[in-house]
Amino acid sequence: MWPEAKCGNRGQRTRLQRRLWDNKKRKWLALIRVRFLVVGVDRDFSLRMAAARRLVLRDAAAGLYAQMYYWGQDVQHAEGNLLVRYGMTRVPKETPKGTSRYRQYWGGGWIELHGFCAGWYGPERGVVFDRARDRWLNWNQEQPPEPTSLGVSSGDGLTDDLLEKAVLLMEWAREYETWAQGWWGAAGRRSHHRAFLKLRPRRWWLPPDLALSWFRQWVEDPLQAPRPRKFLAAMENHRAKNAIRLHLL
Repeated sequence: MWPEAKCGNRGQRTRLQRRLWDNKKRKWLALIRVRFLVVGVDRDFSLRMAAARRLVLRDAAAGLYAQMYYWGQDVQHAEGNLLVRYGMTRVPKETPKGTSRYRQYWGGGWIELHGFCAGWYGPERGVVFDRARDRWLNWNQEQPPEPTSLGVSSGDGLTDDLLEKAVLLMEWAREYETWAQGWWGAAGRRSHHRAFLKLRPRRWWLPPDLALSWFRQWVEDPLQAPRPRKFLAAMENHRAKNAIRLHLL
């Protein structure tokens, strides 16, 4: 109920009520505009963050795709299976088709590598990279995925914690690759990189030494990590400047 005006003139009371009502309307409209603005900003921010997450996961997928090719070379090392040497347990394939699995407990969950996917599986939820479909999935099943289950997709999509769990898998991949390059040497891994690009010409990826540097930046802060091609251009420009500086000396 509107407050009574303290005056005897009915016309004055009506004008006062009208002014009070107009003030109320202005306040309400201002509040509504602010709320719509905040909602719009929040929605726009959420959309931008979702797009950024998709982009950084796409870059991580490109790197992990190349790593999976390298792992296939590592099991054939002249001095023995490097995945096993690193401490992974080989689980023989159960069907005529497919490849063996490799498992290792790491980061409070299990790293599992397979020919068709790679994943980290924690006590409650995990994350899996599906190589054939080039996608990341949250994994909410008790058992690691099979090729047929990934085809149907029994995981869910880009939830808020998917990127956080993808970092765990990428961090393990970076640590392992650092160790594996010590076994192969720079020339050995570069030969794998050339073979990978020849086999998958549309799957461009960074050279092995630069890939490790990029992996480190991605793991430290995925949303701030540079795009791989921009990273390559920046590193090549840096090396060119250093070469000119040394030449002038």
